Amino acid sequence: MVANIEHVQDPATASSTGYLALQSIEKATATDDHTVTLSLSRPDAALLESFSQPWVGMESPKALQRKQATNCESPVGTGPFAVTGWKHGDRVTLERNTAYTPLAGSSTEPRLDGLTWRFLPDSTSRYAALQSGQVDVIDNAQPDQLKAASAKGSIRDLDAPRPGASNRLELNSGHGVFRDESVREAFIAAAEIDPGLRSLFLGTAKRSYSVLSSVEPTSYSDESLFAYDPAEAKRLLDEAGWKTNSDGVREKDGKTLTVTFPVSTNQSVPAERSLFQQIQASEAEVGIEVRLQELDLSSWYAALAENQYDVVSAPYTKVGPDVLRILYDSASITPAPSGYFANLAQLDDPALDELLEKASQTSDANERAELVEQAQRTILESRTVLPLYDQQNHFLYRSAVHGISTTSVSTPWFGTAWIAR
Repeated sequence: MVANIEHVQDPATASSTGYLALQSIEKATATDDHTVTLSLSRPDAALLESFSQPWVGMESPKALQRKQATNCESPVGTGPFAVTGWKHGDRVTLERNTAYTPLAGSSTEPRLDGLTWRFLPDSTSRYAALQSGQVDVIDNAQPDQLKAASAKGSIRDLDAPRPGASNRLELNSGHGVFRDESVREAFIAAAEIDPGLRSLFLGTAKRSYSVLSSVEPTSYSDESLFAYDPAEAKRLLDEAGWKTNSDGVREKDGKTLTVTFPVSTNQSVPAERSLFQQIQASEAEVGIEVRLQELDLSSWYAALAENQYDVVSAPYTKVGPDVLRILYDSASITPAPSGYFANLAQLDDPALDELLEKASQTSDANERAELVEQAQRTILESRTVLPLYDQQNHFLYRSAVHGISTTSVSTPWFGTAWIAR
């Protein structure tokens, strides 16, 4: 465990999510063969939640000493299956781990001989492979496929919304036109979301008015802040001095009201990208020009790192409400060693920082819940966040597959799965 913590915290590892989750640990010491003592820089009520996540899973200390590329291709962990082959862009093969020790309180050993994890980037091809029986489970199922699958007794849906933050748009309050709160408020009022959500997601996604996922018990919603009101948006922009030019785009002091919106094609499914286009159209109705930039993942990260964005959709998964501290504490405007920084709204509010710090340190569940609610109210009222819906996490599987459970972050766990032949 000591080697794993040091590995995650080593800047050379370039960890982002794991690094941020374990920030409070100053030193880990092996007290004896079965005990690790952690020295913390501050009280951390979320530390056990952080350790429940797969990106801080325990790996072999000996394996960690290998080159990073080698370790990534052949990880050595404690799970029910072991990686035996990896053909890049095609598949990863795993076999049952004969030395697997079941989780505490469970006597269940893996029943499958192994797993083959195939890479099928096209959603239509994935669904066709599932229908024909070439594969048993697919991820990232699209809304039309979910709708079709619901009518088939031979295919089932594992609907597992992720914990942590909701899918939301972050408005960059530290850069450009969104430094003005009235412009942020106008953008939110001009965003028509519900019709597109219904037509594009076919009832598979429910509108959110919270910065937290609906699976988080302390999630707080305020629908009144996110009503579609183009007349109010126009009024706010008029008062802020933005005048409409001949092209229908507002301008002020010689600058047009243009916002840059980079979109990761790796993370945003087609239905979501179409929703962004509909938001783009509704913003144009009040004179806000939204420039959507569809980018691959590395280019998208580069745009964020270089502060070349005004709006961004950046899902973030973390067990528990401490995700708020990672996403909205002003310290998170400073990048992790990987170059990634989590506070994409660039919200810099000392009062919010204090609330998040208190919430992260208290061990009293009721007090923590109250502080988390206050923090969410502050974030929502800052007009830097536009919630959309829970992070979609649908998996379709053949009815012959049984015993799939989910991990702490709502991904499938096949250590208890089996197939009826």
